[in-house]
Amino acid sequence: VNPFDFFVEPYADSFPFEYTKDLKTELAPYLETIKPDPAFAKYLASIPREAPNTVNFLVDLNRELQQKINYVIRMEPGVQTPEETLTS
Repeated sequence: VNPFDFFVEPYADSFPFEYTKDLKTELAPYLETIKPDPAFAKYLASIPREAPNTVNFLVDLNRELQQKINYVIRMEPGVQTPEETLTS
């Protein structure tokens, strides 16, 4: 069951997938990555890269994140890095 309110384009139904050339160009700013710090690199390496489909991959990933990371209201401005989140 897809608990999310979205549809997946047919080309992206299987994970992993490649964006179309036009869409990849539009999404370029959001696809840019940086070298992860150690805790984040370890977490990224632990994520399974195979799933029956993209929706199942997202459901499983979100379930795991919900179990590993607690939400804490912070009064400090700004966004934490993945490293700060994983180590706190």
